Amino acid sequence: MIRLLWKSAWTIIGLLLILAMARAAFAAEITTLNCDRDHRSMNCTVSRFNVPVGPRVIHVPQDLSPDTEARIRAWEDFCKPTVEVDRYGVERLQYAHKGCEFGRTQ
Repeated sequence: MIRLLWKSAWTIIGLLLILAMARAAFAAEITTLNCDRDHRSMNCTVSRFNVPVGPRVIHVPQDLSPDTEARIRAWEDFCKPTVEVDRYGVERLQYAHKGCEFGRTQ
């Protein structure tokens, strides 16, 4: 009898996990289900995390103020950022001057 209950519980957990993962794939959220059990009880935790649509998606407001645009242009002119790929294949920004990663503009 107890084996049947455990088997049913694991079947239900498996189905819930499949449904949660299918829903997460469409909703741009990650859902994880963690279960711990011992000989008497079982505890399960569901965690949900909202993630951006892609790893490089950055939401930038379209209507920037003239001051902000001038600051961005000044930074780009001074720092001249370029993308370099390191030996591990990770893209890293390189700047013409030190301190540009902190917003230095002169």
